[in-house]
Amino acid sequence: MEEAISAAERDIEESRDAAGRIQRLYRGRTGRQVAAIRLAEKKARDQLKYESARQIQRIVRGSRGRRRVVRIKGDLAKEALREVYRRERIALEDKKKWAEQLDMEQFKADTVTRKERERKLLIAQQEEEIARLDAQTSAYKVQALEAQKTLKAAQAAAWKPMNDGFGNVFYSNELTGDTTWDIPEALQPKLEYVDREEDWEELYNPHTGQLYKHNRVTGAVQMNQVDASTDDIPIPTAAAVIDKAIVAETTDKPVVEQQHHPIASQTYIQPSKEKTEQNASSVGVLCWRCKKTRAVKECVNCNPDQSLYCASCFTKEHKAVAKQTHDFKRLNHDGTHACGMCYKCDGQASYHCATCDPGFQFMCDLCYASTHATAEYAAHRNLVHFRPGSALCSHCTKLVALRGCVECQDKFCIDCFEMTHAKGKKNAHVPIVLNVVKAPLDDVTDAYCAECDVALCTKLCNLCGDGLCDACFAHLHAKGRKAEHTFVSWKLMTQAGDWIEILEGKVPMYYNIVTKESSADKPSVLLLGVDRHRDMIADKVRERKKAESERESELVALREQLKAMQEAAELARRQQKELDLLHENPDVVLVKPLKKRWWKSKAQLAKDKAEREHHVVLSLLLTKQRQDQLHREAMEVGSVAYANAIVADMVQQS
Repeated sequence: MEEAISAAERDIEESRDAAGRIQRLYRGRTGRQVAAIRLAEKKARDQLKYESARQIQRIVRGSRGRRRVVRIKGDLAKEALREVYRRERIALEDKKKWAEQLDMEQFKADTVTRKERERKLLIAQQEEEIARLDAQTSAYKVQALEAQKTLKAAQAAAWKPMNDGFGNVFYSNELTGDTTWDIPEALQPKLEYVDREEDWEELYNPHTGQLYKHNRVTGAVQMNQVDASTDDIPIPTAAAVIDKAIVAETTDKPVVEQQHHPIASQTYIQPSKEKTEQNASSVGVLCWRCKKTRAVKECVNCNPDQSLYCASCFTKEHKAVAKQTHDFKRLNHDGTHACGMCYKCDGQASYHCATCDPGFQFMCDLCYASTHATAEYAAHRNLVHFRPGSALCSHCTKLVALRGCVECQDKFCIDCFEMTHAKGKKNAHVPIVLNVVKAPLDDVTDAYCAECDVALCTKLCNLCGDGLCDACFAHLHAKGRKAEHTFVSWKLMTQAGDWIEILEGKVPMYYNIVTKESSADKPSVLLLGVDRHRDMIADKVRERKKAESERESELVALREQLKAMQEAAELARRQQKELDLLHENPDVVLVKPLKKRWWKSKAQLAKDKAEREHHVVLSLLLTKQRQDQLHREAMEVGSVAYANAIVADMVQQS
């Protein structure tokens, strides 16, 4: 029985599962058919929408295109009318300009003729005056030469040897009354210069391939390939050499002597005592402080009359804090500056080429450009471009000094500084980088600073007219009247040549051929420095007044806010006080309230009423009293009238 029941249950379960499968298959088939039908309907709707959208777009675009064609035709017709009108205007203006130009040319021709007559008359008058002055000057020169010769002869004859009574001889001038223990110049015997063979050295010029001889004493030069007679060629005397050295140092121009083989002897004329004293500050040899030791340093920052020192005196004199930052230049044995000299022209060198042969490494700007123009020398890359007159290394004297030592009071090249300060106490010395190496010129418009001659110009002072770097401009314009000077950017000033002036009628236009911008106002780079300075000062004043007015307006607004806050706080305090009184005594509410304002007294109300009446009367009658009162209110800093007056002033100026 149980087995039959189990079998029946299994049959029922299998029948139920079979029915579920049949239903699932039927529903799946039906769902797929419905989905396919809906997909087909959706595609049909999308196709219909696409066709409808295309039809609508075609109609809209056609309508817009037709309207655009009509508009373009109308614009073309208007442009044609404007072109006809413009041509008529141009024809009338050209005719008017032609008439004005004809009148101007006639006026210019008359003016040129008149000025030419005036110029010829003025030249004739000037030539007559110059001839008269030349004749008068020649007469004065003849008289002065005669008087000078007479005076020199009298002074030479006036020196007499005298005895002081103790056997010592001194010299007295009967004409001037001067006395001296030394033999006067007029009584000194003439010295002779003797030419010696050991004074000559043979040198080689690598650029010409020639051998030549150079006299170390006189500076004369003898070219070996010239065999001409030299009996009538004068040799420069030692005095002439000294005088030329003095002139070369004072004018910063090298003196080059090219002579043939000198004659056997030449008379040496000792320079006058007056001339020697006059040039003692520049060619002096002794230290001005001790008067005993030869000067080896010249201080750049000290007084020119007290700038030559020996090594010990320079260290003692510059121990003070005020002189510790002073710079110096080293001197040679003859008092000239120990700086690099050009081997070719004897001028101050500004280039050092380590690739060139020894003895030909220092060059000036012109000689460097000529010697390194070929392909062989242009390949040299180990170059140092420095400021002319820069000191040489005090240790090797072969390279330009790039490091300075405050403790040693000397200047060194990089290698010599590291070598001399490698050990001992000098190892703790801190080097100072000397600002002598010039910055490269990257652009044709770049230029070096007029003060340091090392850095590139970044600013142009409107009043000084000098191109300076940032550091030199800040140093030179730090105090005094120069602190008020204005400047313009150097890059901006280099663009002055890009502006051209175009005359359009009577009003000139300015056009920049680089930036393609145009302006009716004259650009600032084309103005004079004084005009640029005046415009910049006016702009600063306007900006300062504008800022002051804004600050005053803010101050007035803040004061009004503060006053409102104080009144609100006072009102809240009084209200709180009233509430406290009501809580303490509720019967006060039954008292009849006052009709007048409770926070002002009767006297105060009367005073306010009188002031209001006074203001009404003054507003109706503009009298002297009213003007004075308005002026006082306008001059009161922080008031509303003061702020309004400043704003009105700015609006009137603009």
